[in-house]
Amino acid sequence: MRVVFLVILALAINVLSSNGQINQSFLTPAEQQWLANHPVIRVAPDPYFPPIEWFDSKGVFTGIAADYIDILQQKLGIRFEIVSGATWDEVLAKARSHEVDMLSAAAQTPLRSEYLDFAEPHLTFPGVIITRKGVKGQLGLKDLKGMKVAIVSGYVWQEFVAKDHPGIIIDPVPDMQTGLKKVSFGIDDAMIENVATATWGIEREGITNLQVSGETGYLSHLALATRKDWPELNGIVGKALGQITPAQRDSIYRTWIHLQSQSPIRQPIFWIALFSVVGVTGLISLLLYLWNRTLQRRVAMRTAELCESEQKFLVMVENANSSILRLDLQGNVTFFNRFAEEFFGYTKKEIIGHNILGTIVPPADPFGTNFTAIMQEISIHPEKYASNENENMRKNGERVWISWTNKPILEKDGSFNELLCVGNDITALKRMQAQLSEQRAESERRYRFLFEESPAGALILGADGIISDISRSLAIAFGYTREEVIGQPAGSFVVESERDEQMRRLGRRLHAEQSEQVEVSIRHRSGEFRTILFSAGQAILFENGVPNSVLVAGIDITERRKAEALAKQREQELMQADKMASLGILVSGVAHEINNPNNYIILNADNLTDIWRDARPILDTAALENADLTLASLPYDIVAPQVADFIGGIGEGAKRIKTIVQNLKDFARQESGAMDEMVDLNKVIDASTMILANLIRKSTDQFVTRLGESIPPVRGNFQKLEQVVINLLANACHALADRQKSITILTELDNGKVKLTIADQGKGIDPEHLCHIFDPFFTTKRDTGGTGLGLSISYSIVKDHGGMLEITSVKHKGTVATVIVPVA
Repeated sequence: MRVVFLVILALAINVLSSNGQINQSFLTPAEQQWLANHPVIRVAPDPYFPPIEWFDSKGVFTGIAADYIDILQQKLGIRFEIVSGATWDEVLAKARSHEVDMLSAAAQTPLRSEYLDFAEPHLTFPGVIITRKGVKGQLGLKDLKGMKVAIVSGYVWQEFVAKDHPGIIIDPVPDMQTGLKKVSFGIDDAMIENVATATWGIEREGITNLQVSGETGYLSHLALATRKDWPELNGIVGKALGQITPAQRDSIYRTWIHLQSQSPIRQPIFWIALFSVVGVTGLISLLLYLWNRTLQRRVAMRTAELCESEQKFLVMVENANSSILRLDLQGNVTFFNRFAEEFFGYTKKEIIGHNILGTIVPPADPFGTNFTAIMQEISIHPEKYASNENENMRKNGERVWISWTNKPILEKDGSFNELLCVGNDITALKRMQAQLSEQRAESERRYRFLFEESPAGALILGADGIISDISRSLAIAFGYTREEVIGQPAGSFVVESERDEQMRRLGRRLHAEQSEQVEVSIRHRSGEFRTILFSAGQAILFENGVPNSVLVAGIDITERRKAEALAKQREQELMQADKMASLGILVSGVAHEINNPNNYIILNADNLTDIWRDARPILDTAALENADLTLASLPYDIVAPQVADFIGGIGEGAKRIKTIVQNLKDFARQESGAMDEMVDLNKVIDASTMILANLIRKSTDQFVTRLGESIPPVRGNFQKLEQVVINLLANACHALADRQKSITILTELDNGKVKLTIADQGKGIDPEHLCHIFDPFFTTKRDTGGTGLGLSISYSIVKDHGGMLEITSVKHKGTVATVIVPVA
């Protein structure tokens, strides 16, 4: 009833203040005209953000923001059309796409400011941390690191926490009820929400096992937000807000923020209880009177006992071997025991009534601690300082360290006005700790020097495979900083094919088993592989007698291995060159032996053609006279039409043999290596396919060549480019699983460069092998004679021509090799 009355009163005040007239005098003529052109403004509230704004069970927009919107609607003489959204994220999406013109209560963030203008905030609430009951002490956001925390998706807290506290695991929830229930059921550890909405939600949902356990340090400043492309609306709204009086604002706030309850005198149970109490009071009064005299005697006895106990307590406190004192909430001393007098050098007369700041507590210690601020905080949150250690000061100026135990002295109503403090001298302990700390720091400096400056890099791995420390030189070999590597699993840097074996080696090292010297392939930040040689020995680090980590040394030998591989490649290339020279001599000899009889075949094939041309008329006449005439035991009329083709086929075959032999001689011929020829890439392909014709026929029935017309020449070496094409084409043939799979060769002119593409539908290349295919001696066909030099040499040849060789592949689908060479 009281809520309804306040709402009616607020509306009545608004109506009376306006006298039923729309007064836009606070707006400029331009702003009034703008409103006339925009009589309807679309407003989107948060669908569930009580008590600030929400839609009730009947779908009616209600809450603090709704009251503000009603007042603004009356003052501006326009209509606010309320647009609903299923979630706050959906509301923000509508604002970005201009499906709505204004948000009724939104916090300003850098992201939202890109598409919204914000008026001056009209509501401000602190963000709080909600947990299940039983959490002790006041929590801060730093205490939530590693915890799962519910935040309504799109709310301002999500952006703040993600930016400032990345260690918190954010669980975006669609609405407040979901978040509260997740925390209540233990699904999430905590929830962040503004204090008004949080307390409202906990009460309305009837959740009894939740509590507010701390503050976030963030404030939610809620304001009216208008679309960025309507700056006029933002100015109008800001001025209209200024017309709302403080009394109106206070009335709206008190209507929703204070929880309302019915007056007890309006409840029947109150009168029943009242009459019952009145009836029983008389009887109780009589009984109390009868017991009064007896109780007076007992009270007198108990008072004497208490006085005696108090005296004993004072004697015990005065003679305790600890400094005991009492302070009021301003820090003034109200009690000082004898031990404290002797220890600090002050008499009771000198200290009682004086503030501890400037007497036994210095204004600040060497660490810059502000004791004035601490005393102010103790008066508000004494539980935070139940125990503490700080530097104190004797009367003679000597600094001493005291360990204090502090306990508030509570009044009957639960409040406290004084603090009981018990202190023990720990100066000697602190000095010993300082010495030990200095020794540890010196040991750490020496260890760090040896660890960082050692010629070999060093790595410390935990039993779980996590890197706990790494020397800077070894981190550089990984391509990262020390800070980026520490805390990461060691296996994540090892190439996948070696990962399991290296983790097993680590396990053996932790069990103090002697491990052999091992080379490990590491994936560098750039994506390339680096080779680290780890030593055979290791140092085991123990904790409580249990091995928990291992120290190993490693050296980056990548460049050494590259140099060795390059030397081996050069050796292989020399061997290959020598083999090619021998092959050239052999091919020349074989070609000579083949060409002699082949030339005889070519010559006689031409003679046979002439002979058949002359003999055919004679044989035709004979066949007319003798119907049984045969050639090679076959009927003349059947054989005669094919003889010319037989003889022509012999000639063509012999010429093809001559061409193949010539191509082999050209391919095997020792070249000067000059790169100044004008090479037609289409002719290179013709020569290469002629040499590999037999392999192609055996590999596929789907061999397609699409050679571009008018392809300009490139400058280079015909034989070397022929070697590249033969390598790539042979690889494509070997990749095919059956003859139905295709090989396609394509040439084309592309931006002043000649582009050659050889695509196959073969088995493809494993992704882990793809990055190694140009490495010298890398091959997956070593058992079938592969040397691992074909693609490496081809890559070098194409680079020598000023071009590039690229290979892409999809497992089980095929491979595409692309050669791009600039036009001469």
